[in-house]
Amino acid sequence: MAQEGRDWIRFGWAILPLMVIGAVLAIRYKPSDDAIARDLEVRFEEGAIECRGIAYSCTWGPEVVHEGDIRQIVRAFNPQAPIITRDAVVTTGEFSNPDIVQIAPLKKGSTRWWAERRPEGTLVVLHLIPSSPEIQDFLEDLEEGDRAAFTGHEEADGRIENSVGGFVALGHANHKFLLVTGVEAVTH
Repeated sequence: MAQEGRDWIRFGWAILPLMVIGAVLAIRYKPSDDAIARDLEVRFEEGAIECRGIAYSCTWGPEVVHEGDIRQIVRAFNPQAPIITRDAVVTTGEFSNPDIVQIAPLKKGSTRWWAERRPEGTLVVLHLIPSSPEIQDFLEDLEEGDRAAFTGHEEADGRIENSVGGFVALGHANHKFLLVTGVEAVTH
């Protein structure tokens, strides 16, 4: 009987590392962009997007187009709003010239830039939400240095709330949540 108890203790110590590894992997799990895009149900008129049983409320503005040079584009993942699949720095004018404007790498949806003089043009950080799997495919094909036109609707108040009490809000005027309804490559 005592031997049986010791065997269970040894067994418990043997599987404990596996349980810890499993817990860490579950916490760090990020679904693929394709899986997110396939699971999106956009209800534009209601200001809602549903994904994997969670509803995200948004106030969409009128259709806009952001056209410019892609200085950076990275996969995005925010557990409060996993519907955002890409972050992109889109520039025009002198902001598109790396000899004039240096841009720090995007990290957690934010960046900073610097220049020796005030540059002409624009720099916007787009937090992209695909309206369909096909749009996600276009987003995945974009690379730094491409020129593109993003058509869609900006979230009007810079805040996305989810049905489980979480939210994400923008803290800079040049950051925009964009529900992307079209992407087009533009020749220089």
